[in-house]
Amino acid sequence: MIKLFILISYLTLNGYLSYLICTGKPDQLWSNFSGLATVNVAVLTAFIVAFGMHQLNATREQLEETKKVNIRSLSHDSYSKYLQLALEHPNFAFPAPDAIRGDAMVFAKYRWFIANMLFYFEEVLVVNDSDKNWSDALGKQIRIHSWYLSESSYKSQSWSKELVDIISNEVTRSSFRKKRNMTEQSRKDAINVLYERYLELVFNEPHYYQVDVQLQIPDYDRAKHTLFLKRSFFLLGQIAELSVNDQDWLNLVKLETGILQSTYDEFDRNRIVGTRLMTKHHQRLLQS
Repeated sequence: MIKLFILISYLTLNGYLSYLICTGKPDQLWSNFSGLATVNVAVLTAFIVAFGMHQLNATREQLEETKKVNIRSLSHDSYSKYLQLALEHPNFAFPAPDAIRGDAMVFAKYRWFIANMLFYFEEVLVVNDSDKNWSDALGKQIRIHSWYLSESSYKSQSWSKELVDIISNEVTRSSFRKKRNMTEQSRKDAINVLYERYLELVFNEPHYYQVDVQLQIPDYDRAKHTLFLKRSFFLLGQIAELSVNDQDWLNLVKLETGILQSTYDEFDRNRIVGTRLMTKHHQRLLQS
């Protein structure tokens, strides 16, 4: 509609100018028509250039869209090949490292599986230059096999830099998680050992684990009772150190500390908070 309006307006303007030229001076007729023709040629040239640029942009956009469609098609095709491979070999898609390492033939097949997987991922990355969505998707799959890739020489196997970077990042993350889990497990094991030592101490000296013990035992020995408390508070203090973010253990330590404090009579009970029965650091933890 707009184009038709512009065309009609242009033709009307040319018709009006032609009329003015025809009704003007006869000796200037041809020179005026020549000037009008020059203007029309310039206008038509500008129109042709604008139309050409518009068509060029439209063609470029069409080519870009076609390129995107082809990229999506190639990416999905390559990733579909990997998914098909995973369906055919589920024991490799979700591997059991110990079982694979224990059988040389199975390990050889698993290496073949990894080589094919990386080849398909390489195809995806080649047509998707620095596409974060694809990089994240491939990284999640590579993460499953980081235990093997961390031991292999993937950096020297001519894979693309982008694929090597993804593998390296996932291997580093997995290594960090493994160390963190090992540290956490070591912490839990240490707490369990300390608590077992504490229970063994109470089991061996049960008479010191009761309220107002000096009033309950005829042959009460304050020195032995004090030593029992020192050892108990030391073990509980170590548990508290390792359980700073574990509320369950901290509650148990607090409960045991209260029980141990009650073994002294009311008159001597305040002496327990002194450093003679626990270190200053443990005192802060156990009395908090």
